[in-house]
Amino acid sequence: MITQKKLQSISVILFSFVVILFLLSLPNRESGMDESVFTEQAFMFGKGVWMQTFLFNGMGLKYEIQQYHYHKFFILVGALMKQIFGYSIYIFKVIPLIFFVLFSFLANKYVKENIKSEYRNIWFFWVAILLLQHEVFMFSFYYRPEIMVMAIGFGSFLFLDKGLKEGSQKLIIIAAIFAGFAGFTHLNGMIFTFAGFILLAIHKKFKAILYFVPIGGFITSFYAFDMLTPEDFNAFLWQFQNDYNLEKEDFSIFTPFIKFFREHQRFFHDYEEACYSSLLILCLIFNFKFLRKHHPNLMVYYLALVIGLAGLSHGTTTKYALLHVAFASFIIAVSLHRILEIHKWKQIVLVIALMGTIISNGYNDLGHTFNKRDITAINEEIASFIPDEKQVVLADDIFVFNQIKHHHINGLHGFMWYYKFKLRKEPTPEEFFSFAKKYNNQYIILYPESYNDELMGILQQEEIVDNQNYFGYGLLEKNEEFVILEKL
Repeated sequence: MITQKKLQSISVILFSFVVILFLLSLPNRESGMDESVFTEQAFMFGKGVWMQTFLFNGMGLKYEIQQYHYHKFFILVGALMKQIFGYSIYIFKVIPLIFFVLFSFLANKYVKENIKSEYRNIWFFWVAILLLQHEVFMFSFYYRPEIMVMAIGFGSFLFLDKGLKEGSQKLIIIAAIFAGFAGFTHLNGMIFTFAGFILLAIHKKFKAILYFVPIGGFITSFYAFDMLTPEDFNAFLWQFQNDYNLEKEDFSIFTPFIKFFREHQRFFHDYEEACYSSLLILCLIFNFKFLRKHHPNLMVYYLALVIGLAGLSHGTTTKYALLHVAFASFIIAVSLHRILEIHKWKQIVLVIALMGTIISNGYNDLGHTFNKRDITAINEEIASFIPDEKQVVLADDIFVFNQIKHHHINGLHGFMWYYKFKLRKEPTPEEFFSFAKKYNNQYIILYPESYNDELMGILQQEEIVDNQNYFGYGLLEKNEEFVILEKL
């Protein structure tokens, strides 16, 4: 039989297990395409124009002239870290980790102020359940903005909740500043200003709305700091409206309403999300009255975030749910803490759902822990075949680790996206090598994943052999890890 004392031990054991697994995974993390794009932006920030990037050179959006559409405050923080510590993938990876730790302190502050008895037990459950979620586990040490937005956004809620309870204008202003910075970090972060507006409206704090929303909006408007002329703003609009990640329907006034009916896909995208979301739903069903009575602000705020994200974000990618997953994890943590207060059959159902969540997400987390390819070392080996620095290289985006310091890198994604989304046709090998020559690439670097991804299957590794002229390029080096072609 589970007692309250055993429950406390379980929370500590689960917390310890997840944290240890997370720490063990850190040296074994691979670096991905998103990180290469964002680290290049941080590296290039302020060199010549505000932002000029080349990984999408040839794509057709003129990022190589000036890029206006990117995650502004997130990249500013990365550029600052690069300026202080130099360019290294681990310098960038530590940024979301810092913000996850910051969130943990904010979470501790929230439970300490709102749950007087045994608050530490809930905090252990909260952080463990949150970090266990496979995308939180991954992106807490991966240079993407979601964890940073999650922490800043939760800070906004923390101050807003306290400001409402204490009637403090100062705290509500601080909450507005945090909400604004969430939007400045990533435009999806504007949902925190929206959620704050909804919470204030429900509390009938209409005067507070008159300064909360403008302050949040003003801070978010820092996003336009590099748009100093009408031409800059028009260029931003053109890049934004033609972004290949977006569809025409994303700009329809009816789209936000249509998206509400697709939002469930974000919660049930694959088996990990399905298990996590099922656990959340059960916790809401079994503990709704308790949560509504003791944490009404959090419940309203969380619902507003879900609605706001559904209307604002493009697609139903699960990584955007990280912006509000901390609130879902709190609901689960509270429900686990009071599991002894519900009926026996509900306890059994909740334990089964919890085990499903631990197994499904834990299995994915183990994949990040014991699966490593040292891309930086591989790139060092590749660089040994390129005798001179500052060569123009066409490569998969991951070649930026850490070769962006030594070479001008044009990314293969520029080629892929140009043909896939701009021309909407399948290229030929001749068109690929003509693309390489057009942008004066002396070398072409391919990894095992390049052939079916960036090259869309038009060329395979086994087809590249010695003493063969590939439309002006020949094989320089080939092994299991990479292929290097040199301009003849």
